[in-house]
Amino acid sequence: MRSEGGRHTAAFGTGKAEKIKKEAQKMINGAKALQVKGDKEKAAAEYRRVMRFLRTEEENAKKYPETFSQIYIEIAHGFYALDENDHALECLEKAIGLDEDNAEAWMLKAAVYVAMNTMNEYALLCLDHVLKLQPDNKKALLKKANILRVIGKMDEALEIYEKLIEKDPKNTMKYIDKMLSIKPDEPKLWIKKGKTLLKLKDKKGALEALKKAYALNPDDENLAEVIMRMDPDNLDILVKKGETLENDGKLKEAADVYAQLIEKDPSKISLLDRLIEKDPDNQEILYKKAVLLEKSGEVDRAIEIYQKLLELDPENLSYYDKMLKYRPDDADLLLAKGEALYAKDRFEEALSAFRKLTELFPDDEAMWHNLGATLLAMGKYDEAIKAFNEVSKRNPDDITAWLSKGICFYRLGKADIAVNSFNQVIRRDPNVGTAWYYKAKLEAAKGNVQLVKTFLKRALDLEPERKEKAAKDPDFEKMRDELKDLLG
Repeated sequence: MRSEGGRHTAAFGTGKAEKIKKEAQKMINGAKALQVKGDKEKAAAEYRRVMRFLRTEEENAKKYPETFSQIYIEIAHGFYALDENDHALECLEKAIGLDEDNAEAWMLKAAVYVAMNTMNEYALLCLDHVLKLQPDNKKALLKKANILRVIGKMDEALEIYEKLIEKDPKNTMKYIDKMLSIKPDEPKLWIKKGKTLLKLKDKKGALEALKKAYALNPDDENLAEVIMRMDPDNLDILVKKGETLENDGKLKEAADVYAQLIEKDPSKISLLDRLIEKDPDNQEILYKKAVLLEKSGEVDRAIEIYQKLLELDPENLSYYDKMLKYRPDDADLLLAKGEALYAKDRFEEALSAFRKLTELFPDDEAMWHNLGATLLAMGKYDEAIKAFNEVSKRNPDDITAWLSKGICFYRLGKADIAVNSFNQVIRRDPNVGTAWYYKAKLEAAKGNVQLVKTFLKRALDLEPERKEKAAKDPDFEKMRDELKDLLG
């Protein structure tokens, strides 16, 4: 039996073979002693003497081929150490001729060919023979990979190093470094190295390897996340990741990365400015910047951005809330918010803004107008009347206030008071069609056809567009025939 190196694990035997072996070994030991002393010439001469001795025993070599093969291999080792490569090869040819499947002989022959510099292709053939005999021979695999590197067959060498990692995981780092010497710019190899170092509890080394991988492939977002988890204070990775996305035109994604960076270092806010220069109306980036400015205490700058966002997206009323958080008594903001909510029929929310405005500016009739209009739209007529009364207190000639109060009284069923309000309007401006229209409706309830005709004609003369609505108005249903000339 042989071990991986090919040496016998059992004794050579007894008798003639043992006697020859002892004689040869005595001479070999003498040669080795001369080698140790540094007397290379005498050592080489002694090895040659062993060869001559073996030639005299060629008949016995045929009887004991494995014994003689091992002796020739030992002599070859001696010649190889003395740089006597030709004699080493001669011995190995003898050894292989006697025992063709001796892996040790083939391994040593490969080493001798490598030492001869120009014989690498022959060395590969020898190693292939070893691997045919012993497919898992790690030394043979490593030697083959190293030779392939020397002769420029890098892809084949890489394949073997990959195989060695599977077969010899304890030396993974050694093989990865070999691979990196072939492909130093391959991100996957640096990642492999990083993962291996992590398993070896070398976090610092792993981090450096992963950083190298990311520097080679900054598009790998997952790798950037891994590095940031390992080294959360490393801002350079975030900068590089953001710049890569920015250069690829992925401004929103870049903004997300820069936001993470700015959270850690507010002075980097200018990175977002760079994105905004490229896309000045990008609402997501603008909003992100505003939020970050808020967090850093730069409220005025944040409000400027929220105002711009409102211009870009008037439907997004949440921007008002953002600004009012810092300027709760800003009349312009409150008014703009209330009017925007009113326009969207979000009366309950508008009401809150307008109530606050009447508290802040109790003498401003415009604020009471807005409050009254909102209450009227909500059907809160009694409260609306109170609001419009505040307008009338400050400006008795305000037609809109009288008109709105008249409508409220009408809807509350208070006809006489409603008529008085509409009369107050007409007295101040006889050309308000709405006042005449409601007066017609009130007279219709009383059955006064002639007055209805008079008031409705006046209303339609002033506002012809009301005709279609009047034709469907239930208040005029009972006198439809009498109003046929007016309504058609």
